[in-house]
This record gives sequence, C-alpha cells and structure tokens, in this order.
Amino acid sequence: MLSLIRYLNNRKFLSLICIPIAAVGYYIEGLLSDRYTPPTAPIMEQREERLLANMNSMPDEKRHSPLEINLPPSLSV
Repeated sequence: MLSLIRYLNNRKFLSLICIPIAAVGYYIEGLLSDRYTPPTAPIMEQREERLLANMNSMPDEKRHSPLEINLPPSLSV
C-alpha cells in the first residue's frame, strides 16, 4: 500500500488520477446545476434605475449646508 502511495505521489502520475476525478465532478455539477436561470438586466440599467428611484425620493431642497452646522459663533452671521 505504501509503495502505491509513493507511486501515485509522483507528479507524472498525479494527473492520471486528478483529470478523471475532475471530469466526473464536472459532469455531476452539470447535472445538478440550474442552467435555466432567467437573465437579469445589465448592471448599468440597474444602476440607472436605482439612481432615478433615489432622486425621486430625495427632498427638493436641503435644510442647511453641512458647513453651517459646526460654525463657531464668531463666524456665524
């Protein structure tokens, strides 16, 4: 048994084991996977729709600018 492990440990013979196992795994994955998933919209279209939805939900005007919040009293008008 140990001689068989040493024999198979040689890089030349390692591909004789790995390639058939990989082929069987590839075949099984093809049987089990769902190849018929519905197509989705392109990423750029999804982004544009999301940006339009965000623009519609934003208020029309801002209440204050970010710089007005932390102004010291000496600089405020």
